[in-house]
Amino acid sequence: MLAKAIGHSFVPLATRASHFKRQSGSVPPQPSIRISLASTFSGDRRVRITVADNGKGIDAAVRPHIFEPLFTTKNTIGTGLGLWVVREIVEKHRGGIRVRSCTAGNRIGTTFCVTLPA
Repeated sequence: MLAKAIGHSFVPLATRASHFKRQSGSVPPQPSIRISLASTFSGDRRVRITVADNGKGIDAAVRPHIFEPLFTTKNTIGTGLGLWVVREIVEKHRGGIRVRSCTAGNRIGTTFCVTLPA
């Protein structure tokens, strides 16, 4: 049950990344979504899952609201529940989620980092 719930929590992250990746003709020219898995041993054993895209990034004014239920910037696409559900599932399993996003410069894009007990 735990694995299924955690697996479901990554669908909205990957879907979000696919919606916001840059298209051909932009810099860099190839859309990119990166998903990685790592173990951490800082005090307690944890697993870190990272989902990153090379999209336009999340504006600083919007970032504090992205985990709120029904909040969306996509207008007619989606329900605004995806990231809220992800956070609820992750926190229910004693994990955490962080977001890092840049809207200008060389490192434009968004990275979500989920940590869970190993």
